Amino acid sequence: KETGHELMNSIKFNEVDWTLVVKKLPADEAQRRKEEYLATLTPSTEEEA
Repeated sequence: KETGHELMNSIKFNEVDWTLVVKKLPADEAQRRKEEYLATLTPSTEEEA
């Protein structure tokens, strides 16, 4: 996600081969998702109060 790629919800496999589908996000969407993800890693000060 940090590089602007998103793992799609489609993993196809058989006994020999695995295929992961990844798509490139537009820069603004990638930045928005990165900020949202980083916000989930930061402890909330509201919960401590």
